[in-house]
Amino acid sequence: MKPSNYNVFAKYEPDDVYLGYNSLSGGMYVFNSFQYGVVKELLKNSEYDNGNGNGNGAGIIKEKLVKGQFLIDDKVDELKILKLRNNMTRFTPNSLGLVITPTLTCNFNCHYCYVDRQRVSMDKKTINALKRFFKKKMEVCKSAVVCWTGGEPLIGLDVVEQLNPYFIKEARRKRANFECSMITNGYLLTPEYCQRLKNCGIQVLQITLDGHRSFHNKIRNTLGGQETYDRILHNIIEASNDGFSIILRTNIDKNNLNSIYTLIDEVAETKVNKDNIYFSPCMVHDTKTSKNNYCGNCFSNLEFSSLEPELFLYALKKGFKVNKQLLSTHFTFCGANTMALHVVDSHANILKCWCNLGNAENNKIGYIKENGDIHITDHNVLSRWMAWDPFAIAECVQCKALPVCMGGCMYYNLIGETDAIEVGCSKRKYNLEDMMKLFYINAAKNGKSLNDAQLHNTPTLCNLKN
Repeated sequence: MKPSNYNVFAKYEPDDVYLGYNSLSGGMYVFNSFQYGVVKELLKNSEYDNGNGNGNGAGIIKEKLVKGQFLIDDKVDELKILKLRNNMTRFTPNSLGLVITPTLTCNFNCHYCYVDRQRVSMDKKTINALKRFFKKKMEVCKSAVVCWTGGEPLIGLDVVEQLNPYFIKEARRKRANFECSMITNGYLLTPEYCQRLKNCGIQVLQITLDGHRSFHNKIRNTLGGQETYDRILHNIIEASNDGFSIILRTNIDKNNLNSIYTLIDEVAETKVNKDNIYFSPCMVHDTKTSKNNYCGNCFSNLEFSSLEPELFLYALKKGFKVNKQLLSTHFTFCGANTMALHVVDSHANILKCWCNLGNAENNKIGYIKENGDIHITDHNVLSRWMAWDPFAIAECVQCKALPVCMGGCMYYNLIGETDAIEVGCSKRKYNLEDMMKLFYINAAKNGKSLNDAQLHNTPTLCNLKN
């Protein structure tokens, strides 16, 4: 037997334990110091036997390593397994992903948003074409995932009301799994709109608060300049109490980092469900050019990777659930280089990435015809997305984080603004060990002891806040 290429080990100092994680299988174990010594010997020589018992014997530990795929058969080619898994995901014909913009109109004027806000809503002709498209897809697909976005999709809620119930009905007719969600700024999320969303089957909402009140109101204000923080937070609380699942997102840059902790403090004191909080580095998606005046405020993935674990730890201490985002293997980085995902704008143009919304003339691969068929108009754009291959990049092939990254963000890798891959690399390339520690803390700690948890021996902003 031989050791896997995807074994990662980290020591969690406060408990004097060693964490072992295999990024390909997802297997994770906790070892004491003695057991970790045995692990190292077994990875050098799988026939090693220390003659010990009581759970510390090499035989028992070897069984764990084999089960978790830390030790694998000599004939196993892990890279081929990853390639197969990637190809099966990218070219499977039996799943459908839809990102739909009922309108690109927006009532906000966020400083970092460069989406071209076309004052257009989806017309009846396009709605009917989407219905026919979905019905045809359900003849072969076993699952469908729909995400409504914009602009501000609540401005186009009448379009959502015509389409989402139809999607649910067709999926049920074919006994296919169906999931749906909406990304909204939350400003219009009144009780009336909440009821309309429920009526059309949407109860998962992603809503953004970019730091605490003072900073958020500088960045995310209405077109008329009105502040939005208090109204959005009120709407989030009311929607959460009304049974909606809220994904609380915050975009972080060099200006608002410290205010994120104050935001977490305030939201933690409310009755918002704390099932999901999402920290994202602010990334400017300029749909018209590759340059803008906000980029200097943004963290690189390398810079953000050292901040993210501390933010998660602080949120965990405040009662938020974070385990779903810490460690997970991926078959592809996102749906952009799969045949399953279709980003559909208000004119029924099809794009491969929602970063290109508002610039269909340069980035669309085609459009949905009135009969529901797809007409490909630019095979060159399609091939750029579908031919992109992380296995052709030497740095990716040699990286232990490849199974949890799969090459990183294709949008940033494809725009070609840098000769370094770092711009598109996943954060997990840099903070995988810290995420392992967080996973352990989340699973092993509870109650009062959680307040003493820390990722590093040196004080951090997270620990100083307590």
